[in-house]
Amino acid sequence: MAIQLPINFDISAGVDFEKSYTMKHDDQSAVDITNYTFSARMAKYTNSQNVKGSSDAPLWRYIPFTVTITDGPNGVYKLSLDADVTVKLDEGKYVYNISSQPDGGVYSDNQEGVIFVSRAFGYTGTYGSIDPNYP
Repeated sequence: MAIQLPINFDISAGVDFEKSYTMKHDDQSAVDITNYTFSARMAKYTNSQNVKGSSDAPLWRYIPFTVTITDGPNGVYKLSLDADVTVKLDEGKYVYNISSQPDGGVYSDNQEGVIFVSRAFGYTGTYGSIDPNYP
């Protein structure tokens, strides 16, 4: 698989999110991902975890993306988050990582980068309302 440069993008909190990716070989031909399994997560920082609880195992703090293969033979898949998930995101910078596993193979990193979350201007959700007296 070709080396991937980090891809940074924005998410508007309070609205649905989707972003598509294409997996390619070094020669830029498509990787057939029909039987692949994906894992994609975002977090405030790498290795985000809560303080350890009663056991010694860490409690990881991340938001999982839904990953859907949209065109397996041509290597296309998409990440998505529903508005009911994005509305809970605090504004700020997050990191993300996408890993894939071919059928019966081992996981490998596909993509990583930074996500910038901002509050969607047109949607306030349960975070208050628009001031009718402004301006």
